[in-house]
Formats: sequence, structure tokens, C-alpha cells
Amino acid sequence: MTASALFTQITAAGTALEKLDRLLDVMAERGDITEPDHDGVGEAERLCTAQSTLGAAGQEAVGAIDVRAW
Repeated sequence: MTASALFTQITAAGTALEKLDRLLDVMAERGDITEPDHDGVGEAERLCTAQSTLGAAGQEAVGAIDVRAW
């Protein structure tokens, strides 16, 4: 029972990180933030790094849980 609750929390956190990653794209398209750019400098490069990290962490968290095992 405790493991199931923990897996649910990990999945929810991973899903939230993935959503935040997508929201950064939406914000950039609206012009609210600098367009993330791996080859950029300053804010653009930092946003790209942050977005990559968020997306990867979210995918890893969600992918680490095998829902068939519940």
C-alpha cells in the first residue's frame, strides 16, 4: 500500500515536470520569456538547460514506474 502511494507521487511529480517543460515552450511562443537556445548565451542558454533538465527528469520519473507491476 505504501509503495503504491509512493509510485503515484513519483508519477505525478514526473508528469508535472513534463507539463512545466511544455509550458516553457508556450511562454516562449507568447514572448513572455526568452526563447530557450542551447547555443545562446545568458538567459536563453540557462532556459534551455533548465527545460532540458525538467523534461528529462519528468520522463525518467514517469518511465521508472512500471504501472503494470501495481
